[in-house]
Amino acid sequence: MQTEILQMTRECFSPAILEQQIYPDLDHSYYWSCDWSPEFYFEAAYAGCISITHKYNELRYLLLPEIQTEYAVLDWHNLHISRKVERLIRTSRYTLKITDSIREVQQKIADQYGDSNWFTEQYAETLVQTSALQVDTRYTPCAILLMDSDTIVGGEIGYFLGKTYTSLSGFSSKEKQYRNCGTLQLAALARLLESLGCSFWNLGHPHLEYKIKLGAAVLSRKDFLDRWIPARNSMNEKSVWGTYDIGALFSHSQNSNDDSPQAGLATAH
Repeated sequence: MQTEILQMTRECFSPAILEQQIYPDLDHSYYWSCDWSPEFYFEAAYAGCISITHKYNELRYLLLPEIQTEYAVLDWHNLHISRKVERLIRTSRYTLKITDSIREVQQKIADQYGDSNWFTEQYAETLVQTSALQVDTRYTPCAILLMDSDTIVGGEIGYFLGKTYTSLSGFSSKEKQYRNCGTLQLAALARLLESLGCSFWNLGHPHLEYKIKLGAAVLSRKDFLDRWIPARNSMNEKSVWGTYDIGALFSHSQNSNDDSPQAGLATAH
């Protein structure tokens, strides 16, 4: 159990310090910083850290980059789709939308989780700034929405980096008519990420049961970094923005062996 949280600065992201001090040190995973600059946030993400917030006092939040000891990682061939989700897919009424509406989704996350929400307005603004400054062409922060026509059923915020996608936080409707739609959103997003050329999905902490049920494997820090570093360094030429029909996403998966290059392709609007 970690008993001391050390400060992390931008100097910590030099390859020598990461490789010789940060990565091998399994006694430390959380670090703290008061640097909310988009440059610091991006460099932490690039290093493999997933950052959350900590309320230091009534006026101040700290950023807590975490280089986890274990990561939940989903490979596409391990995706598990329950029968309940299969029935929702067959309704053909849902779409996934990748947008830049990070502030809107942050508010919905805050409304759902209240005081336990770590995804603050300040955090959302930092993500927006990293996008506005275009800190790296391989990096795209975004909001992902599950839509039933014009109704937002659920969503999450995360970022693409090279040929990876990392989830940060999300929400889902608690209305009875949308039961199991949170799981639908996860399964559909996995298929979408696969179609967009991502190598894998970084789901962060492995201790939440839904990630394992989805099909995620638990990787040690070393095994994760061995995959993360080459994948984040790759350039993904595909544009992620658009609205994607969920039925078409799964149709494409089922027809992936079809000789036609257009068989079952999802359409982005």
